[in-house]
Amino acid sequence: MVRGDREVARTALGYDRVLLGLESDADTEAAGFAFEEAARRRARLQVLHAWTYRQLAPAGLTSVPTERMQADLTHRSQSEEAVPAYAVARLREKHPGVEVDIDSVRGGPARTLVEATVTADLVVVAAHRRTGRLGLQLGPVTHALLHHAHCPVVLVPVTSSVGSGD
Repeated sequence: MVRGDREVARTALGYDRVLLGLESDADTEAAGFAFEEAARRRARLQVLHAWTYRQLAPAGLTSVPTERMQADLTHRSQSEEAVPAYAVARLREKHPGVEVDIDSVRGGPARTLVEATVTADLVVVAAHRRTGRLGLQLGPVTHALLHHAHCPVVLVPVTSSVGSGD
């Protein structure tokens, strides 16, 4: 699907930057597509993994972070930072000519990805389809990208639905 509200800036070699929105290592098909696209266009690939951390306090307690909550957040942050590097490690070996920037940020995935499309020439995400009462549906991240991305969007279907967010 072509989506974008501006002309795509191209260099003599192709796109300047391909953005890959990555949820988990279940998104290998989308990652493979993004690497191939970046290689073909001689573009830099930005792998972006956005995650949220919600710690709900039991009823009657304040939401002031405790030492345990801080430790949980630190552990979760370290785990989430490892996700994109692990997910694309094999593809980096397959495409040594592709320059890759890996970012893992704490924030809402839909908003974070939409904001990152401002400086991207193409965004690639896995399409985790869910079956609802109205049939197959796309998740909130793909929905947000299709409606608000500032560049063309590529949705790569996931053959086995392991991921949950999109």
